[in-house]
Amino acid sequence: MAGLRVEARTTSSGRISVFRGRSDVLLRSRCSSRSTAVVPGDLATVAQAPLAQGVIGAPKLTPYTYDQAKAKQLLTEAGYPNGFSTSMQWPLEGGPNIRALAQAMISDWAKIGVTVKPLEKERAQWLEDFGKLDWDMNLQTDVTGTGDADYTLARLYVCSAKQNGYCNPALDKLLLFTKVTVSGS
Repeated sequence: MAGLRVEARTTSSGRISVFRGRSDVLLRSRCSSRSTAVVPGDLATVAQAPLAQGVIGAPKLTPYTYDQAKAKQLLTEAGYPNGFSTSMQWPLEGGPNIRALAQAMISDWAKIGVTVKPLEKERAQWLEDFGKLDWDMNLQTDVTGTGDADYTLARLYVCSAKQNGYCNPALDKLLLFTKVTVSGS
């Protein structure tokens, strides 16, 4: 088409999968980290941080490699040599390809012995369950509306947010410090 130009750019939105500590299994299983969020192919790119790369302040961390043997080893170390069962919820209207992404993640987890019950929910039910922390894993679209890392990090990951069942006072101190400084020094 004449005059049509296609560009690829970084964005301030992305998909996040949150692993809540409701389940003792997820608390003890270290493989429920960013390494499990790697979905190769056309559905997603490898996460380099808990933020999209277009966000001011997003670090470029070295991604974990896709390693089924390592994942199985971590499950065994956590006391689950035969895997475990859990569930993952996401909103029906969660954005393009959210169901396909969930299915790809669930398929990869099955390869290491983790059985995940898919729970696609109407938005009202998803919001209610999310707010009550009535879920094991949650997949959602996350938009950093301001373009600033603090918008997502302080909104979701500090203890007082009570958004995911995770609390780390040392992380709180670091995140709250970055609210008042640009360089971190």
